[in-house]
Amino acid sequence: MTGGKGNISQELTCLSISHESENTGVMITSMVLHIVVSILTALENLLVLVSILGSSSLRVSPSNILLCGLVLSDLCTGLISETCFITLQILVYQNKLNSCVFPTVHAIISSFLKEVSLFTVTAISIDRYFAIYFHLRYSEIVTEKRVRIALVCIWFISGIGSIAWSSGNVAFSQVMLVVTTVCLVAMFYTWTKIYQVMRRHQAQIHEQRNTPPHQIDMCRFKKSFTNTIYILMIFLVCYLPYLLISFIFSYKLNPTDATFSFAMIFYLCALLNSLLNPLLYCWRDHDIRNAAKQTVIKLFCSRQ
Repeated sequence: MTGGKGNISQELTCLSISHESENTGVMITSMVLHIVVSILTALENLLVLVSILGSSSLRVSPSNILLCGLVLSDLCTGLISETCFITLQILVYQNKLNSCVFPTVHAIISSFLKEVSLFTVTAISIDRYFAIYFHLRYSEIVTEKRVRIALVCIWFISGIGSIAWSSGNVAFSQVMLVVTTVCLVAMFYTWTKIYQVMRRHQAQIHEQRNTPPHQIDMCRFKKSFTNTIYILMIFLVCYLPYLLISFIFSYKLNPTDATFSFAMIFYLCALLNSLLNPLLYCWRDHDIRNAAKQTVIKLFCSRQ
């Protein structure tokens, strides 16, 4: 196996799929599930992305630009990462997988997109933190240009990290886990601070008879923050099990065959995050939901 023991996802792919391939029924079921998830994920995220970019009022918002970055990574997960994984499963099923070159390529792509998603979700949390702590100066600090630059940096750093990770260096894998921990801590810190400000603001409203001038803005922010919380919670629920498995492999905590089996299940759970996100956007955001409806109407009308 190329890359050595340090290449976590390569081991997860090569070894766990080889175990799973012994059961034809499991392989077929897995392929069907991944095909369905891939198609739905690609279609949903493409709809949301086209809807946001097609609306002049939505695409200029720095928050929505960050959201587009997350949607794009989810779209690439459905189109590229999942397609590679399905192809990989077909090769295993047909006994045509002779090396770990293709699994390694898939592992690099998968790792790259997971890092992009993690960093983008962290950036969304920080954006909401800036919105409430720099309320009057927010539009000066968080501009469309700066957000675009931040997204480019996120994709660039994730790409460099994935290439470095492909060398199979255990130390680098451990560094990435530390970075992941820092991102999770940053999310928790921003949630806590924003919640404290919102509670204090709510207490001030109850103490005052007159409605504060910025109450409407605060209510709008509260809705935006609630939507962000949903995004973050789904991300954590879907990704934490997979990150736990990655921790086991990074620090060589005696993974067993059962660990490989759980790794494949948790990998599918991580992919479900890309499937659930577009549904969440359309459910929680009235503007995005209307834009998506208009996009669908235009699509069907153009075919008639």
